[in-house]
Amino acid sequence: MEHAEGLFDGAGASIATAPGVLVVIALVACFGIFAWARYYIPYRKETKMRELDIRAAENETKQEQIKASQALAEQVGAQRESVDAMSVQMAAMNAGVDASKARSAQMGEAVNRIDLATAHAVDTVDDTNAKVTEMHAQIRDIYMQNRRV
Repeated sequence: MEHAEGLFDGAGASIATAPGVLVVIALVACFGIFAWARYYIPYRKETKMRELDIRAAENETKQEQIKASQALAEQVGAQRESVDAMSVQMAAMNAGVDASKARSAQMGEAVNRIDLATAHAVDTVDDTNAKVTEMHAQIRDIYMQNRRV
């Protein structure tokens, strides 16, 4: 075998002297490399770009969810503060109601004592009135007896 001077001359000489099976295998390999370079590499590149786009969209969605969660947490915190303030106000109102109940109970006791004292005074006045009426009757009787005499 002679040495060829150029790359293509050497490849041509090798193909010319090679058996047919090797030429077919070489052509299939060349076609496979061509198909891989022509179709698979751009497809893989496009797939990677889609994956990157999907990841970017997912990250954006996660960031939006984080912002929404933070906003919700702030609202919940504000509502909690509001509920706590309302609880303090409610406790103060309940304390006022309890104090009012105690004052009402004291006033009820005072009214009851006044009622008892009034009832006693009415009984005393009625008793005194009855005695005065009886005394008037006795005085009239005495007067009438002295007048006859």
